[in-house]
Amino acid sequence: MIEEAKSSKRKKVILTLSIVLGIIILTVSYFIFFYNTNNKDDAVFVMSVADISGKDISFTSNRFMGIVESQEVKDINIETGREVDELLVAVGDSVSTGETLFTYTTADIERRMQQVTIDIESFRNSIRNCYTEIKALESEKASAGEEYQIDYTLQIQSLLASISQTEYNIRAKQIEYDGLKASFDNSVVKAPIDGTIQSINSKNESDPYTGMPLAYIVIMKGGDFVVRGTVSELNVYSLYPGSRVVIRSRIDEDSIWRGTIVNVDTTKTQDESQSKMYYYGSSSDGASKYDFYVEVDNISGLMIGQHVTIELDTGMEETASDGLWIPGWYICDIDDNSYVWAENTKGRLEKRSVTLGTYDEYLDRYEIVSGLGYDDYIAFPDITLKVGQPTTKEYIIDYAPEGDMIYAGEGEYSEFPEKDMIAKDIIIK
Repeated sequence: MIEEAKSSKRKKVILTLSIVLGIIILTVSYFIFFYNTNNKDDAVFVMSVADISGKDISFTSNRFMGIVESQEVKDINIETGREVDELLVAVGDSVSTGETLFTYTTADIERRMQQVTIDIESFRNSIRNCYTEIKALESEKASAGEEYQIDYTLQIQSLLASISQTEYNIRAKQIEYDGLKASFDNSVVKAPIDGTIQSINSKNESDPYTGMPLAYIVIMKGGDFVVRGTVSELNVYSLYPGSRVVIRSRIDEDSIWRGTIVNVDTTKTQDESQSKMYYYGSSSDGASKYDFYVEVDNISGLMIGQHVTIELDTGMEETASDGLWIPGWYICDIDDNSYVWAENTKGRLEKRSVTLGTYDEYLDRYEIVSGLGYDDYIAFPDITLKVGQPTTKEYIIDYAPEGDMIYAGEGEYSEFPEKDMIAKDIIIK
């Protein structure tokens, strides 16, 4: 009996332990399942420090073609109907104000002046003859009968009208003579400014694009330079006076200058201004193009006529500086114990202390001296973040209802991707 009682007691103990153990296993399993389910939804998206810092990003802004010019350019044209007698300068010559550039031939003008003088004298003789004839008619009219008076009166009036017309012709010829005299006196063309002879159109060529005749001589004023750029109508409103730009040599991109846009001329296209350059890298050859002008901070190393490229100064030149730099909004407690929310080796969030270096106020970024590397992943700070929270490198967004449209960039919209589609680390739930 005693043995049976002991055996029954052991069975009850074993049964009780089995039940308790089962409850524990179910409870633990439930919490593990619940924890993992919730943690999957609470995973925090982290991004590569290399991507955030732009280490592997190559950025190129729109570039525009440009040419270095003088701030003042003077076009010297040949007067209509005149011929050059002697050219006294050559391309590249430096000239001073008042210096003779070329002379016109005067033989034809002298001949025409002589002819006009003869014409004027002939008209004057005609008037004298008319007055003599009028005097004779008046004398005859005084002794003529009543029936002849009307004839004499009509003849005199006709002569007076002829005199009036001849006097008008004399005035016209005098104006012509004065013009010829002015041309004769201005047969020597002089430089209106100090500068350098940029071009001489000795073959009477025209602009190949507009058909307009080119200036005979172009003088560029010495002194400060200006860069004339070309912008397509598709990009013209991205430029405005006051914008800072970077100017690069087309031969050596490491040779750069900085300047400020002082004028964007949208009042006329390049065809109207008799110039032709192309927007760098543009496929919009059919679009209208406009000139804009850049005042250079320091002209050292630039030459008149030098071809360059122009781009807006976005500060990307400075991003090439050594060291690891990240935007300031990723850093917490900047003025005290600076840290970032980083992923640890177990795929969980931690507060990672970082040592800050130089602050770039222009781009609002900090140099990370220690505590973070390019291979690390960090999260955007948020009040809901907690130490130990799981991380994910897949950005999860709620699935949009069927038929919804999403912005696809460049002014276009497209249908939302299919459910469960993954593209570039973005999951559509």
